[in-house]
Order: sequence, then C-alpha cells, then structure tokens
Amino acid sequence: MLCISWHCSELRYLTMSQTLPLFTMEAYKWSSTNAGLVFLGISLPSFLSIPLSRYGRDWKRRRTIAIELILAFFPLVALRITDGPSPSHQIGFIALVTGAGLFLTTSQAQVMAEVSDAVREIEVTRGVDPNQRSGMGTGYAFCNMAIAIGQFVGPLIAGYARLYLGWGGMTLVLGGTSAFIGLLSLIVNP
Repeated sequence: MLCISWHCSELRYLTMSQTLPLFTMEAYKWSSTNAGLVFLGISLPSFLSIPLSRYGRDWKRRRTIAIELILAFFPLVALRITDGPSPSHQIGFIALVTGAGLFLTTSQAQVMAEVSDAVREIEVTRGVDPNQRSGMGTGYAFCNMAIAIGQFVGPLIAGYARLYLGWGGMTLVLGGTSAFIGLLSLIVNP
C-alpha cells in the first residue's frame, strides 16, 4: 500500500509537469520561460519537506501520508477555476500549484522515511542479523519501480483526461485519485 501511495504521488507530479506548461501557454499566453517557472511552485516547497517531515516521527507516518494525499485534493481540484486570463486567476494558479507542491513533496519525504522504517521492522521481525545484508535496497527498488510506472502512466492519463475531459476534468481526476488513495490508505492502515 505504501508504494501505491508513492505511485499516486509520483503520478500526480508527473501529470502536472506534463500539462502545466501547456496550460499556462494556452490560457495565460505565457512564454515558454514563464511557463517553465511554474515548476518553482512545485519545487520550492521541497525545501520544507525535511523540517515538515519531522512531525511524521511523532505521529504515524502512514496516517500523515494519507492525510497529505487527501489534503492535496483541494488545491488540485481548485486549479480548475484558474483558467481565465486575468491576473487574479494567474496569482491563484501559482498559489494553488505551490499548495499542491507542498503536499506532494512532504508526502514523498514521508514515504521515503516510511520505506526505511518498514524495511527495518521487517528485518527485526524476521530475525535478520544487523551484520547481514540489508533489504533496504530492495525496498527502494520497489519504490523506484512505482516511480517508473508513474512516469509512464502519468502523462498518458493526463493527456487523455485533458483531451476528453478538459482542464477541469483533468484536475478532478488528479484530485480524485489523490483523495481516493489517501482514504484507502486510512482504511487499510488506520
């Protein structure tokens, strides 16, 4: 279930990275440089991921990841109302992208910490000697496989959703996927 959360997070990030520049160039008539600067809204919150991931130690990480995925629903779906060319729509768009980036990056930091904790827990319960080889590489390999699947499937889903459902439909698919996986994680890992 943990790698599914990672896959969902990666899928949303990649889907946004494929469609955001095209959307800003069409809706706001931004240049390719300005459209590329949108990624600062996704990337800059990553600097906060380490300080914010500390609260995951005090609280259950899996619950924290699930709540972050559910909270990401709101800025992702709200992106649908920013399709006008006015400056207020553009400012709202950048604020919502930054909010979505905050939830994405903090959840990804929590997932990586949870992978480490899960591998250690499995090794302790199975009686693996600390001097033997660790399964940490295998745990991260499975997460990297989920990332690769997200990198392949994410742009396909984004392209088809935008083509058939439009910008608003695509944001609803992204937000709905995030909320669904978050709720599923809360049910499976209370």
